[in-house]
Amino acid sequence: MVTFSKRRQGLCRKAQEYANITGSHVAVLVFSPTGKPFVHGSPSFEAVVESYLNAGRRENDTWEGFVGLEEKAAAAESVEELMVVKMMLEKIRETVLKSLKDLEEEKFVESLLSG
Repeated sequence: MVTFSKRRQGLCRKAQEYANITGSHVAVLVFSPTGKPFVHGSPSFEAVVESYLNAGRRENDTWEGFVGLEEKAAAAESVEELMVVKMMLEKIRETVLKSLKDLEEEKFVESLLSG
């Protein structure tokens, strides 16, 4: 665990140096031998992942991202690839819930107007 901790700190330090020197956004996800996840990001892990997921997309492209996710998950060769699929699914879930909420509100307003 001591070796892991030192290596993880070194990796995060190097990732931060890279981000500072190049102006790049960097995200690091590392799992300890016990399975505990550790993240580091510049500017933040969440911001980098969100930026990656939204790169070049318009809001209406969410459904296009849904196509092929099952295959991506089955073909994933790393935890990082699976985490990307998971985050994409969460984004789609949020979109579906928002659309459902909007439809329910619209039906409620229509029922008030027609009643």
